Amino acid sequence: TSPGRLVPDRSLIAAVLADPASKQELARVKDFTGRASRTQLDRWWTAIQTGRAETALPAERVPGDGMPPVRAWADRTKRDVFVARNLGCRWHRADARVGVDPDVCVLDPAPDDLYQVGSLRTWLPGHLPPALSIEIVSPSTVEIDYRDKPLRYGLLGTAEVWIFDPTLMGPDDAGGPFVLQIWRRQGTSLVRVYAGSGPAYSPWLGAWLIPDCAARELRLADDADNRRAWPTEAEAARIEAEAALKLAERENAELRERLRRLSGG
Repeated sequence: TSPGRLVPDRSLIAAVLADPASKQELARVKDFTGRASRTQLDRWWTAIQTGRAETALPAERVPGDGMPPVRAWADRTKRDVFVARNLGCRWHRADARVGVDPDVCVLDPAPDDLYQVGSLRTWLPGHLPPALSIEIVSPSTVEIDYRDKPLRYGLLGTAEVWIFDPTLMGPDDAGGPFVLQIWRRQGTSLVRVYAGSGPAYSPWLGAWLIPDCAARELRLADDADNRRAWPTEAEAARIEAEAALKLAERENAELRERLRRLSGG
């Protein structure tokens, strides 16, 4: 699970800039917030210690994995949603093995006991079906993604489903394969409202889906021409980190200037 899905990226930046000397100091960092900032405190402190011991720097850019930047929508709207990858979603109480594990899903809202339970179980209080589920077609999941997943998500109760097939691996029957499909709930079942090469509009997200098959990425934008594209998670994190660094540098410069004046320098 990406750290940014457990606490906001700005909280991770705040923890780094605070440079806490102990787990207790980390807990006292005011801007270190988020759903799992305190419940998973041991894990965060272990990550900080591991990072300090690491000498090799990570690559500035890594290849995309096709996942659209859905968290950018959560950041924009300030909604307390939970974006998860490969989360077990179950709806059959008599047999908890029956279900589906979305590549990405958005819980709006997430159940308070999700970490304890370990999966979404719609028969439990507060365990609502995902508002959005996303599937990236791969060689091992072609038939399942095209033929089985829409039915499963219909049974689960998902409101909207995207199926992204950037390399067109899907079957050629019924007009396919399709780069992008959008399924929307109508009554008790899902209905395919779009199938094509994009762009396509997501009613639930309120954004345009822009497939980039060469990069195998699904981007989001405010317009069909992709002139007002949403930043990817990596881009958003980099922008936020750069802004936080500039703020810290400015505050340090102001502090040095105050110290100089107090010392009469």
